[in-house]
Amino acid sequence: MAYAVQKAYAPFENRGALFSQPMVLFETAQKTVAAFSSERRTAKHKIEDQVEELKEQADQKRAALANLRKNIKDYPKGLIPFREELQEELHRNTGNPVKVYILADLLEISDERWRGAVEGYLNNQKFYFLVEPAYYQKALHVYDRMKRKHGCRAFGLVDVGKLREKEMIHTADDSLAKKIETENELARSYVDYLLGRVICCDNVEQLRSYKTAITSEGMLYQGYVARALRRDLMEDVFIGHRAVELRIKRLQAEWNGWKRSKSTGNQYMKTFLARKNHFSPSDLLRPMWQKDEKIIHAAWIL
Repeated sequence: MAYAVQKAYAPFENRGALFSQPMVLFETAQKTVAAFSSERRTAKHKIEDQVEELKEQADQKRAALANLRKNIKDYPKGLIPFREELQEELHRNTGNPVKVYILADLLEISDERWRGAVEGYLNNQKFYFLVEPAYYQKALHVYDRMKRKHGCRAFGLVDVGKLREKEMIHTADDSLAKKIETENELARSYVDYLLGRVICCDNVEQLRSYKTAITSEGMLYQGYVARALRRDLMEDVFIGHRAVELRIKRLQAEWNGWKRSKSTGNQYMKTFLARKNHFSPSDLLRPMWQKDEKIIHAAWIL
């Protein structure tokens, strides 16, 4: 666009012949610079929106880091309030304190080399709730009443009692379940059910030897399909006590990236605010227009 502006105004470089130019050239130049100015305004608004969004993300990361340093995990929004309300309702209904567990809090990964595979394979299942089988039916009724209030989020309620009753749980010695330690029997039953038949392989060549298998790098073979687990899910760690330390490192790195992005966005804003909103023909022939076009381009990829 900057080149188009310069081209449109090129005929006017010879000031002596300025008024001898046909009117159509003036109209073309006027339209071209108007279009360029419009792009600049649009880019300015986009940068403002991006900076505001970065500020919101910064507030979220700052709060998450503060909680993590207090050993409080930054679970998905709504998970902890849902758990707390579920516990309170069960206490009211039963007259007894009923503990509602989050699966990820009950587990420890014994071999860190396999953390990514475990985190990625379990995905949202690591956020599921567990209650003692004796309270499950009441918990289910309370959950059903609460689901609309909390937006029907996918916070699963595991029926360990029915699981134990209906399933023959077999845990292979070389399964992903063996990479997980827990002192909670509810969690042990559910993890063995989920991961007891997922065989750990050292390389992809071994995958086809099993019905369901996985490598530590996250290559999964299941249902006669090989696919890679999403890297972001593998790196989104929540399981066990060490997850707090790992999440602090990850969020700190994201925070540092935010500061760099904020600095870039602020620099773009300063550049725009330093410019005039309206330009004379002589301005259009200066190198600043090429710089503005680079800023406009950057605004769309921020």
